[in-house]
Amino acid sequence: MSRTLFYKKRNGLGSLVLVRHIFQRIGRIVWDKVRRFFLLVNPSYDWYGWHTRSLEQVREDLFSVTAESKNRYIQTQVDFSVISSFLELGCNSGIQLFGLARKYPNCKFLGIDFNPNAVKVALELVELEGLKNLTFAIVDLQDESSLQSIKETSWGVIFSWASLIYIHPRRIIYLINYCLKKSHCLILIEQHKNMRYFIKGRLMRKQPTWLRDYSKLVKIAYSGNVSLKVKSIPKQIWSPGGGGYASQIEVRITDKEAADSVI
Repeated sequence: MSRTLFYKKRNGLGSLVLVRHIFQRIGRIVWDKVRRFFLLVNPSYDWYGWHTRSLEQVREDLFSVTAESKNRYIQTQVDFSVISSFLELGCNSGIQLFGLARKYPNCKFLGIDFNPNAVKVALELVELEGLKNLTFAIVDLQDESSLQSIKETSWGVIFSWASLIYIHPRRIIYLINYCLKKSHCLILIEQHKNMRYFIKGRLMRKQPTWLRDYSKLVKIAYSGNVSLKVKSIPKQIWSPGGGGYASQIEVRITDKEAADSVI
């Protein structure tokens, strides 16, 4: 039996339906290739529509059941009782930050995201809960002038959870340099792999996310002295759509006095 006949029989498809099904599948493959091309040439191309997610979608994200498990994991990596400030990159609506801000009132938290709907919902909830140590701002990580709008000069910890996987290779060096200059400790939970080539980023197969070598990127982006640790992330913790290579990259600045202490 030919593959076509087998496919028709297995899926119960008639000839016309099979032809339509084949053309639809070809169309999806072609459209996927076109979108990946857009992503390669345009640093600001938004594959998933994060920038324009509706208020309803944002609220669903905010009250996701994954918040609690992520909060527990973050608290095993950062001693919030001894740091005074924490900045999250690409925080969406603050799913990680609310629980932390409630538990550690003496630490200042800031979440930044480029989706105005996400920031709007987060700020409304902050006001509703009366959290004085938590705020949010609209900032595009791929826009240098937008990053410079953050007035704080130093953070105890700058943190990213599956946000830098969407940053274009033409923007990643500046972003890492900015974070290292502004923090005492940078913690990235991203897709990482030791790479000889494509250090700044290689698109994951069938995914709109960038796999890169953060160990080498840190050395390229920052000339100061750092202590760098890389470790794998448990599968039950890592859950974005990018696939494997989940790692935690912790970079501690060792060539300047730290007002905050981190583990």
